[in-house]
Amino acid sequence: MLPTLISIGSFRIYSYGVMLSLGLFVGLYYFWKMGRDEHWEEIALFDGFFLALLTYYVVGRVGYVLSNWSEFQSLSAAFSLLSRPGIAHYLGIAGSLAMVIVI
Repeated sequence: MLPTLISIGSFRIYSYGVMLSLGLFVGLYYFWKMGRDEHWEEIALFDGFFLALLTYYVVGRVGYVLSNWSEFQSLSAAFSLLSRPGIAHYLGIAGSLAMVIVI
């Protein structure tokens, strides 16, 4: 797979971002289809999906920053996702499951 799919000047579209977006939408489609077969309310399904996704990123990032606090000297460094990326996946999954259970 090519790392860069399209490059026009300084504008680039990377294959990782395209595959990540496709995976998100395919997962949302199957989640919606299974919920529809179980006769769940569609608005609640979409709200739950996006809230769980947001919770995953927020809890995972906060967990990563707190577990690696020596790398982050200030609060502004903790918010800089591009210069210091990272996510605690297990904490994100736990937070996401907790959000789905609460909803």
